[in-house]
Amino acid sequence: MKIAINATTFNNTPSGANQRFFGIYPKLFKLLPKINFIIFTSSDFGNYQLFNKFNNVRIVKTPINSNNRLQKFFFGFFYWNFVCKEKYNFLEGFHLPFFLKDRTKGILTLHDVRGLYHKLFFFPFLYKLYLNLSIRKIKFIISVSNSIRKEILYFYPNIKIYNVENGINLNLLTKKGLSFK
Repeated sequence: MKIAINATTFNNTPSGANQRFFGIYPKLFKLLPKINFIIFTSSDFGNYQLFNKFNNVRIVKTPINSNNRLQKFFFGFFYWNFVCKEKYNFLEGFHLPFFLKDRTKGILTLHDVRGLYHKLFFFPFLYKLYLNLSIRKIKFIISVSNSIRKEILYFYPNIKIYNVENGINLNLLTKKGLSFK
């Protein structure tokens, strides 16, 4: 089985999404050694050493910059539809629009839907268009909190959403001088 991960939204800047990704996926790689994971990284990502210890993980560096929404859209469209020829059982993405290859099951993890509330008229319109197109292709939608799940259900009451909440890295807090023991 091959699981591809479109991690082009992540870079070396600390964030909750980065912490979630780097907190969950190394554990999955270890727990599922017979599954091949292919991580598609952004052009500005550099933490490859985090994955070197896993024999079931392959890194593919893309030309997509993590901070450029327009580039993620245009490069992403061409990259996923024409450049990337490999077949996967699942593809997980973390940003819109979600591009999916034929016969691949999609997993979309949504951290927020703030694009629906943007002040510029065309932005919420495009965001909703991308979300509508993406939801039609997706097998699983994951929200990162119950409040995000409720917000998505407000706009899309008939879809199934799995909630996998963010956790707290107690080791990191202990290193910062906070202890809960």
